[in-house]
Amino acid sequence: MAVGSVTLAITAMSACSDGSTETKDTKLTDRPEITAEAAEVRHFSDLPTMVATSDLVVEAEVVKAEAGPCENDESDHGTECVSRARLVTLKVADVLHAKKDTKETTLQITEGEWNTEGDGVQVNGVTWTTPGDRGVYFLTANDEGYSLVNSQGRVIVTGEKLQPTAHDDKLLEDIEKMTFKQLTTEVERASKAYSAGQVAALPE
Repeated sequence: MAVGSVTLAITAMSACSDGSTETKDTKLTDRPEITAEAAEVRHFSDLPTMVATSDLVVEAEVVKAEAGPCENDESDHGTECVSRARLVTLKVADVLHAKKDTKETTLQITEGEWNTEGDGVQVNGVTWTTPGDRGVYFLTANDEGYSLVNSQGRVIVTGEKLQPTAHDDKLLEDIEKMTFKQLTTEVERASKAYSAGQVAALPE
């Protein structure tokens, strides 16, 4: 599903009749224009280990995508907004694995960013989702809330068809062969195995 154009400013903003927000400065694209690769501390070859390493695994639906606050940089010209995180709000439908009891009904994660020119950046193959998209999210806790355990940690669900993040690896091949029901069953089985000490998390 498409989201309307997101146009936010680094300075003053004014609302338009079509519901978008126009600014005198940077206009943010509504889809990624650039792909980027960033180093990751973990890579998973099997689903149980990814579950064991995750603090939380949920089935959730995207309800909002928006720009976060500026990441500022100081230069000779003053303070400059060099990037904005793309923040995605998730409505939790089901908790499949949790290391601690959680009553979270909504979560917010980062999914790409916009650079200083306002161009959308897709990072490590994690495509931009839009409201109405549904998925299984493998998350780790951090100071801001939660983030994907790594770029493998999101599986988009369309009916019974699964779309993991595009990596040429065994884990992708295994997940693509599953139905949604099979995936949730395997996640819950792995969660029980982790609780029983039968599968270990990957160290950072």
